[in-house]
Amino acid sequence: MRNTIVLLAVLVMFAAVVQAAPVSEEFEYTSTVLNNVGVDGNGFAVGSQWSGANVSLADGSLAYPAGVSFTADGKHVSDGGGSANRTLQDGIDCDADGNVFFASALFRVDGSAADPEGAIINFGKFRFGVYDDSHDNYLHVKIGSTKSGVALTHNETYFIVMKFVSKPGDTYDWIGANAYKVGTDTVPSDEPTSWNVTDSYKATGTATTLTLDIGTQPTGDTMNIDGIHTGGTWGSVIPEPATMVLLGIGGIGVLLRRRRK
Repeated sequence: MRNTIVLLAVLVMFAAVVQAAPVSEEFEYTSTVLNNVGVDGNGFAVGSQWSGANVSLADGSLAYPAGVSFTADGKHVSDGGGSANRTLQDGIDCDADGNVFFASALFRVDGSAADPEGAIINFGKFRFGVYDDSHDNYLHVKIGSTKSGVALTHNETYFIVMKFVSKPGDTYDWIGANAYKVGTDTVPSDEPTSWNVTDSYKATGTATTLTLDIGTQPTGDTMNIDGIHTGGTWGSVIPEPATMVLLGIGGIGVLLRRRRK
């Protein structure tokens, strides 16, 4: 009886792991524009599709760097300038004490690099992405003021990971981000102890929307975005799902063998 109870507990835990998979948006739509697409439970939406200025989608996906186990599959955002938004599945409480929120995404600027504009993933109360500064692009975060650092090379793909920590009352919230160059950098499996760029300011209320803001690019240039993921831990936005599944199945197998004995 005890083994049966333990087995049921493991099954429940395993189901919880599967259900707790990170919220993701891989832009796998048949449409060529990011407008009036998306269904409940897919990506960030609950009863809300993408809407906005018909941000374009292109075939193919941006590649992920070493250390990240997401699968590059489907389409990606590729546009010379525009905006689209979608309702968040769960609002982010910016007034709570120690509410931690992670997000990651792929960014790439294709073109001549003459005078590129940035692209921001904006949660309303805070944001991260690529920022145009003196005709060059930099890693960017913002709660209250624009903070940028680490120059990003054009025609290269970067995996950007952001962390936001809320604080109560008048205590400043904190945000940080790191950029990892695809084909060169390996993303660590554990959360880093330092961040490429940070900001600290007070965000109030609840973040309820996700907006893609793409600055107007020079003629012929495009800003590309793919694979937006969110979660409550570093590992949730840089997961190892295959490993987790194998561990879960392995644990159940051990219990079944014990049961037969």
